[in-house]
Amino acid sequence: PLLRAGLEMLHPKLGVVPNALEVAEDLLKAIPAVADDAFGEVIARYARSQATSVAVLATNALPKVWGQRSRALLIALLGHPEDTVSVAALSKLRELGALDEHIVRKLEPIIIGSLPVRTPMRVASGEALAFVAPDAIPAARKLLIQGLSATVGNTPDAEDLTVCYASSLLAIGGDGAAVVLRWKTATTWLRTRLEAVMRRYPHLRTS
Repeated sequence: PLLRAGLEMLHPKLGVVPNALEVAEDLLKAIPAVADDAFGEVIARYARSQATSVAVLATNALPKVWGQRSRALLIALLGHPEDTVSVAALSKLRELGALDEHIVRKLEPIIIGSLPVRTPMRVASGEALAFVAPDAIPAARKLLIQGLSATVGNTPDAEDLTVCYASSLLAIGGDGAAVVLRWKTATTWLRTRLEAVMRRYPHLRTS
């Protein structure tokens, strides 16, 4: 009750009263894992905050008090303009075991690059696809293959994404042919990195 009262009082003062932001951050860090619908309403307001630091902390805290009820807001936060918030939301959805086919569809424009999303969120999305629910695996496999095809170039970001997508695809039993095909067209350094991934799956052949 004290944490809830403090956060309710501080919310309208963020950015107005000196040190309000810092105090709110401390209170959000102290939230225990106790189901409380009313407290969740307060935390949800912080998760929608323009202040990135409190939005991240609130996103991490929300499932502690709302559990599965937090799913809808976490999905909405996947489109947050700040990577740290969207990555936190995706991490919490993964912890809730909520990575179903609907989430896979939400991640599609991020994976294939049709949204102007920065690399950290694309990497987090690719990693998350290795942990989808069983009925979402076929859709995740298809999307990761699309991601491999759409990720071109020799920049460090492109290579990181390629390795990430290849790792997740193989982890969920995807067709290794797409990884081998990408290996064949890769630079020497990317080949080395992909080979390190493929060595975990002895059935793959590069020749």
